[in-house]
Amino acid sequence: MSIRLARSDDIPVLQQIALRAYEPYVARMGQEPAPMRPDFAAHIAKDTVFVWDDEGVGAYAVVIFGKGEPLLDNIAVDPDAQGERLGTRLLEQVEDHLREEGFTAYTLYTNVHMTENIAWYARAGFTETGRGSQDGFDRAFFRKEL
Repeated sequence: MSIRLARSDDIPVLQQIALRAYEPYVARMGQEPAPMRPDFAAHIAKDTVFVWDDEGVGAYAVVIFGKGEPLLDNIAVDPDAQGERLGTRLLEQVEDHLREEGFTAYTLYTNVHMTENIAWYARAGFTETGRGSQDGFDRAFFRKEL
């Protein structure tokens, strides 16, 4: 078991995880979720992408740094590995990294139709800061102090 930074040779499996993890939401939302087809090459080149690698990548987390607080842009676990706490372990790694970089909080958003994710973020200590429409999606916005 290890968490490491993503490499370009991880892209095909990351794409498969994204498709498989977000596919169940298509019918509920009436469209593909925004994080279903991310540009992993760009994220690996300019952002921070952690992967859970246990003889194969089973989950990933993408953190974007810009002005202000970092954004947890995407976190996904292969459906075959759900329930193994990979998402929680990745979130812990993200938070350790952010603390090391001197940040005291970070943000994220998810679709309001992803009720399982909303509940998981609340259990993980995030506070919902609002809801609204953005880029054609109804989103719930969250923030977590470290």
